Amino acid sequence: MKDNHKPNHRCLACGIEYYACDSCDKKIDKTWRTACCTEGHYKAYFAMWQYGQGLLTREEVQAVLTEQEALTWENAPGKALIREIMDVDETEEPAGEPEPEAEQVPEETDTETAPNTDGFRERKKKRR
Repeated sequence: MKDNHKPNHRCLACGIEYYACDSCDKKIDKTWRTACCTEGHYKAYFAMWQYGQGLLTREEVQAVLTEQEALTWENAPGKALIREIMDVDETEEPAGEPEPEAEQVPEETDTETAPNTDGFRERKKKRR
């Protein structure tokens, strides 16, 4: 059966929009569906909250976030906190080949053309 409901919530863990029945939550009190799109995402969100309150260690939260593959959540509202807990440096290069350094352009000289050094092609100096 196709779900014809429009999303009415945004997951506090991963950031995606999803549908959850609000009237059901009123009948049986608040459930994880009010805050997150899956029960696993709620566990991750709650673990991060507990970490912020000093109730869980970094290692305990890392285990939950790893289980839920939290580093793959592109739109996570708490992405910076996730990366901090998982010890991921914002400046770290992703695994694989390092990117080549950008070539530096030699400074202009007083001659008509700059010499072709270090693999740079000749450039004409503009005069005004």
